[in-house]
Amino acid sequence: MAEETRHAAQSPLDTPPRPPARGGGIGSLVVGGVLVAVGVPMLVLPGPGIAAIVGGGLLIRRGVRGRKGP
Repeated sequence: MAEETRHAAQSPLDTPPRPPARGGGIGSLVVGGVLVAVGVPMLVLPGPGIAAIVGGGLLIRRGVRGRKGP
């Protein structure tokens, strides 16, 4: 019974923070790079080239910002 009381009084804010996931940043970099690479030919071919380049750049920025140094 005392065990249940102790766990019930614990707040979710008392738990230690988790380290950020490493796969999300790398995935954003890869997908962003692919979008930029596909967007460049779409500037002269039919398709939303500018939107693909901007979206890819935003994903790359998100992936770089999410990574911490060694």
